[in-house]
Amino acid sequence: MGSILDNRDDPGAPLCAYMQANGWRMRISLSSLWKWKVKLVHLTSLLTSSLVLAQFTTATAAAAADHNPDVVAQTNARGEARVAVFVSGGGSNLRALEEAMQAKKFAKLGVVVTNKATCGGAQFARDAGVPVVVYPPPKTAVETDDEVAEDGVQLVEALQSHGVNYVLLAGYLKLIPEQLVAAYTRRILNIHPALLPSPFGGKGMYGQRVHAAVLESGAKVCGCTVHFVDEEYDRGAILGQRTVDVLQGDTAEDLAKRVLAYEHKLFPWCAQALCEDRVQWDDQGVPWIVDDK
Repeated sequence: MGSILDNRDDPGAPLCAYMQANGWRMRISLSSLWKWKVKLVHLTSLLTSSLVLAQFTTATAAAAADHNPDVVAQTNARGEARVAVFVSGGGSNLRALEEAMQAKKFAKLGVVVTNKATCGGAQFARDAGVPVVVYPPPKTAVETDDEVAEDGVQLVEALQSHGVNYVLLAGYLKLIPEQLVAAYTRRILNIHPALLPSPFGGKGMYGQRVHAAVLESGAKVCGCTVHFVDEEYDRGAILGQRTVDVLQGDTAEDLAKRVLAYEHKLFPWCAQALCEDRVQWDDQGVPWIVDDK
């Protein structure tokens, strides 16, 4: 609170005080100041309480950000996006994503998660100096320098510790835990080597199994799909697709090779849109990429 000033122009006039604080002034007769004493004490108490409450609220919010992955994700999204990529195999989509991130600078690879510590994707991460988290843990104990997440809660905590904003499933064969889906709602993408929705998705439909099923069905068109992830296999909202013709005489290996080439283009394109906040959801809950780059 500012000072009390004697600003009498006429020395014979009643002495008045001017209370000045933060740019405003209040004219008060000194003879009536005693009437305000109790009110001023009460006001001081209220201001002190408000300051304490504000400090407590700020500290509470900071603590929540430390322990809530969704808060961390939203906070970090204002700066550089950091992604976690989940793999179970050789990691060709992981490599395509990393190349795109390096070239277009839309995100940084923060951590790789795998259910197979010896897979090619995990080794690619180690060679690049990227941390690896094993989830779920192997059934038999394996000596490793990698982090190990015992359950969904620990997995979310591990991603949080690496500042992850978005999750990309690049050939990950396990169903992700509900805790991860809840923490990163509308922030998880999966690449599937078939057009969805179709009989070529769901549990057990991956790799060569998908392409063999396409050929057996007699379908003349196949392709790949990038979709958001929910609690079920291959059921989330579709963000992007590319089609590939099925040719006479194709084998599952032939089809896989052509589809994979499109996966390596489609997945980075969708991931970039997500990381740059260029995905909009319409009233029907359908996502669309805007301001295509």
